[in-house]
Amino acid sequence: MVVGLIYLCLAADTPVKNEPFVAVGYSKEKPLAKFSGFIPDLLDRISSILNVTFVINHVGDGKYGSINEYGNWTGLIGELKNNVSDIAAAPLTVTAERAQHIHFSHPFITTGLRILIKKPEISTPLRDDIFLVFTPFSIEIWLIVILAIIGVSVQFFIIGRYNPEELIEKKGHVNMTLTNSFFFTFSMLTWQGFSVTPKSHSARILAAFWWLFAFITIITYIANVTALLLTRSPSKPIVPFYTFEEMTKQNSINYGFLKRGSSTAYHFKTSPYHTDKKILDFVTKHPDFLVDSTAMGIGMVRTQNFAFIMEGAAAESAAAHAPCNMMVVGEEKAKRHYAFACRPDLDVCRDLDIAILKLKEFGEINKLLLKYLSGPCENYKADMLCSLSEYGLPLKTDINATKTINLKRFAGPLILLFLGMFLSLIVMFVEIYMSKRHGIVLIF
Repeated sequence: MVVGLIYLCLAADTPVKNEPFVAVGYSKEKPLAKFSGFIPDLLDRISSILNVTFVINHVGDGKYGSINEYGNWTGLIGELKNNVSDIAAAPLTVTAERAQHIHFSHPFITTGLRILIKKPEISTPLRDDIFLVFTPFSIEIWLIVILAIIGVSVQFFIIGRYNPEELIEKKGHVNMTLTNSFFFTFSMLTWQGFSVTPKSHSARILAAFWWLFAFITIITYIANVTALLLTRSPSKPIVPFYTFEEMTKQNSINYGFLKRGSSTAYHFKTSPYHTDKKILDFVTKHPDFLVDSTAMGIGMVRTQNFAFIMEGAAAESAAAHAPCNMMVVGEEKAKRHYAFACRPDLDVCRDLDIAILKLKEFGEINKLLLKYLSGPCENYKADMLCSLSEYGLPLKTDINATKTINLKRFAGPLILLFLGMFLSLIVMFVEIYMSKRHGIVLIF
């Protein structure tokens, strides 16, 4: 019987591979070049059980099989429909649409869609950051603290300049000068005393609210520095996302899958689930992320900020081999089966069913999976990674940045300070009015 063998190529005289399932160096001079991989080894074992010889027939268009614009089947399915081959041997996904036109054997692999991404790099230890002392607060908060020091100092000076209650009668000068006001404000921020203190009620109200603001600011700063030093181990890389849903919620890593004609594309096109629809919407708006081949998708993962949605078995094999810079994430979804396809007018799939079941019982298929899906590269284990979602943070956010205090988180102390400054001004105007009623006038 003749076997149609799929491997991803566009030109028949180009060395191609669909690892780990099929690899071949094809040329015009040697059209029956040596095939290697999971599928050829599986066929060798099946041929021994069934006592048959398979003749290899290369599929030139390099497609698994879909209906083109003329209503004709392409690729492997087309080979069977046109009676060119008897069996299509490939990591061919069993779908209802294909099963209406050809027969499928018993599945030899069950897998699902997963996400192939680049391995995250180990972050530089935050405790080695020379700017660690500035990290707890964002730039806007540091600017606000500086402006608050200046603003409160100026208000102390204004109270001391225009409020008769601040008049020092014996020495004949104002207590809260601009210099004294600044040092008094700064000394309270550092929890230090200062020789000059305000005398009026308005200045003391301002001092009380400024002390509360300084207390909250310092406590927040110390707590945040401690958290930054203790929260994360420097040896744990941060994975940008773990699941398909998390992937759709971030915008720093693009994602895509094989173009129309693949079972993956068909799944996202027909899926009723919200997450799958979001993925389809994204690739529809960004057609450049619909790749022509699995090899192209894997290449984009290695060289770009790109996540490739593909069958889990092939993804794990790609991640397990050099250069060891990829890993697999995502819960297995859209479970599918790989099986051989047969001409509908022949009964060869029945023989293949028996052979595949025997190989499964003997553990031969598991041995082949271990041989071709494993490799020298170790995938990260769960305890070797941490995720942004574990911190309750938005996906693909700088974890150090989210630990800094921004304006929204610092709104409480600022409102308290503004309230104190407002009350202080009100009391100052009352004190000036009452002093004038009693004939007390500030001497300039």
